[in-house]
Amino acid sequence: MGPKFFDNIKAVGFDFDDTLVDEQYSIKKRWEKVLNDYHFLSPLIKDTFFKVYSQKDPSYKFHLDDTLSKLNIDKKNKNKILLQFRVTASNDELLCKGALNFLKNLKKKGILVGIITDGEQSRQKERIKKAGIYKL
Repeated sequence: MGPKFFDNIKAVGFDFDDTLVDEQYSIKKRWEKVLNDYHFLSPLIKDTFFKVYSQKDPSYKFHLDDTLSKLNIDKKNKNKILLQFRVTASNDELLCKGALNFLKNLKKKGILVGIITDGEQSRQKERIKKAGIYKL
């Protein structure tokens, strides 16, 4: 890209997850928080879950099922755990390498920056703030 590449660009939109922030980092942090609350079911629940998680693709939808099965934990706990996961937020967000500098450079050039995300507005707004890019 030459120095004049952005001359005619007025605005740039970005997807939030896996473009600006590492979505898997956020998901893992949320699972850690939730599974810490459920250690009373088994002291091994978090370690077992993340072992299953590392062995399977993140898109695999049965990490929790496999964990409960391996630990002989009653499946009736699944829905409570999943509900808590859905409402749990990560304490922080991990920006992708170079994302912050790139956004700052766009702003310096007077280019409007937008974020496109399909998450719930209030949750995503907080995630964007935690990532440190809300004011950009």
